[in-house]
Amino acid sequence: MEIANKIQTIRKKNGLTQKEFAEKLFVTRQAVTRWESGETTPTIDTLKKMVDIFKVDTCDLLGTICQSCTAELCELDNLGLNKDKSVNIDYCKYCFVDGNLLPVTFDEMMDGYEEYFDNPTPEGKEKFRQQLASLKRWRDNQSKGEFKMNKRDCIACSMPMEKVEDFAGGDTSKNYCFHCAKQDGTMKTYAEVLEGSMAWGMENFTLMGFETQPTETELRKALESHMATLPAWKK
Repeated sequence: MEIANKIQTIRKKNGLTQKEFAEKLFVTRQAVTRWESGETTPTIDTLKKMVDIFKVDTCDLLGTICQSCTAELCELDNLGLNKDKSVNIDYCKYCFVDGNLLPVTFDEMMDGYEEYFDNPTPEGKEKFRQQLASLKRWRDNQSKGEFKMNKRDCIACSMPMEKVEDFAGGDTSKNYCFHCAKQDGTMKTYAEVLEGSMAWGMENFTLMGFETQPTETELRKALESHMATLPAWKK
């Protein structure tokens, strides 16, 4: 339930008209009307009065998490503020200041998670990634084509890594794919990656721009030229 509906529920539960409700909070009736219509939100000070006067549980009133970083919003002082100092119930004060979201990327949020939780498990990171991607800030950006969920290309072979299984050992902090990983999780050597790519290239030569089956020499030359541009091998 949005905060607009929750405020209206509190008022009606206490048997008050908008005018009577406004008088108890020392605001105008018009302010209450705008809150209940969702046009505006109260200031933190007004919400504190509401919680105190009507004995409302803060978590019940807010009942949400920051739609940028997943922080719980059960404390009024943790809410972000709009330019008019009214609260923004979607975001915490660390992500939303004076009416604006602070500039941060999805990957930077993921990096922050790894710093906060020392050596998190791959499963934990993937769970957080999925939760983060479902939030309003990142979901909206994704629908506009401005954000793609943690998609990266392998630095050793350029394979797109779109799912957790694509990463070496299922570890999304790694920048190389499972094809380019040794059994101990470390990255293969240039020669090992090249030989693995040769086998793939012979079966998928059209994806490399060849119209007909290339010779081994032609394929190796094309792969060496491509790999020379990749971060793992670029000089």
